[in-house]
Amino acid sequence: MSLIVDIDPHGAPRRSFVELRERLLTVGRKFTEEELHQLPYEELPLAAIANAGAAACTLEEVVEAKHHRRYRFLHMNDTEFEEAACYLHCQGMYEATVAARRRSTYLKWASLPPITQLWCTLNCLYTHIDCPTERIKACVLLISRCVHGGWLTQEQADIHDMALEQLRWADPSSYANGNFRILLGTLAEQTLTRMSLDDKTLFEHAGVIDYSCTSNCYRFLD
Repeated sequence: MSLIVDIDPHGAPRRSFVELRERLLTVGRKFTEEELHQLPYEELPLAAIANAGAAACTLEEVVEAKHHRRYRFLHMNDTEFEEAACYLHCQGMYEATVAARRRSTYLKWASLPPITQLWCTLNCLYTHIDCPTERIKACVLLISRCVHGGWLTQEQADIHDMALEQLRWADPSSYANGNFRILLGTLAEQTLTRMSLDDKTLFEHAGVIDYSCTSNCYRFLD
C-alpha cells in the first residue's frame, strides 16, 4: 500500500509569502502560527527578516514552524520515507528533512564514555592548537575519570598528564613546532587503543549533536 501524504495536516492551502505579507500589512498584523502554516517551506525564513516589514515574526517562530513541518517525516521507516520523497522534493524540504532524520540518530556528548571524550578532545587539540588552555584542562579532568573508570592505568594517565603539562606551560610562539602535534597525535592514538570496539564502531557511524568547537574540527554539527 502506498503512503498518502496530505498537502497540509492543518487543512490550510499554501499561499505565497508576498500574498500573505500584503494581507497582514493591510490589517496591521504580524505572521503568526496560522500564516506560517500556509507558507511554502522554502519561504518560511522570509517571515522573520526585513522583507516581511512590520509583519515580521521572530526567528524562533520560524524555527518552530520548520520543525513542526518536518516532524511527521522523522519517525517514518525507510520505505515510508522513500514514498514521501516526491512530496518532500515538491515542498522544497527534502534535504532539510533528510538532515533532520540524520540528526535524530546522533549521540549526545554527555552519553559518550570519558575515554571517547578524551580521544575527541585530543584530536581537537591536534587539529588546531590555538588557545589550548581550556581544552587541556578538560583533558586532565577526563584522564582522571578514565583512571577511575578503568580505561587508563595510573601509569598511562601520568604519561598523558606530563605531556599535557608540557604543552600547557609552553610558550605559545612554540605551538607551531611540529613536535607538539606529534606528541598530541601519539596521545590520541594511545587513547584510541583503550576504547572498546563497540565505542569505536558507534562513533564511526554517528555524529555528536551537542558538541561544538571553534574550528568545528570534528565536523559533528550538521
